[in-house]
Amino acid sequence: MKFWAILAVLVGIGSVLGATGCGSGTGSAVSQSSTVSQSSHLAEVRFKKRLNDLCEGHLARQAVANEKFSLAYRRSHGTVGEPVTHGEMEGQLLEVIVPNVVRYIGEMEELHAPPRDQAKFEKLLAALRDGVKAAEADQSWIIHDQPEPFRPARTLGTSLGNEHCGQP
Repeated sequence: MKFWAILAVLVGIGSVLGATGCGSGTGSAVSQSSTVSQSSHLAEVRFKKRLNDLCEGHLARQAVANEKFSLAYRRSHGTVGEPVTHGEMEGQLLEVIVPNVVRYIGEMEELHAPPRDQAKFEKLLAALRDGVKAAEADQSWIIHDQPEPFRPARTLGTSLGNEHCGQP
């Protein structure tokens, strides 16, 4: 008797699962649409997590590289303990910041943005490249009160969820 009761329960469960499409691979258009929506949301979450990790890692590397450069520059110029000079700022820009941003762009190009973020992501990469070109061409913005060339990249990074993603 117990065997028949268990069998009836299992058949009932199988009927319910079959009716809802669970495990059959032939769900309704609504459940398939929901699955696609969940999948694209998951891809977006993964992309933003990887982008965030990359951006934060870049900032940490940049901070360490800047400190090393400043210490070496000040020692070689005998300016340890003195205010930052224009030469130090320009040197740091060309010898540390620009090469690190170029490396960072290369790392970002390895990411695959989901369709919803693709246009913003491509604009971010283009803005970073433009910032590098402008910084290489003219370093005076770092000394004088002029718009800095990476501002558009920071705005785009913020639109992707992390203001640091456009930070040089």
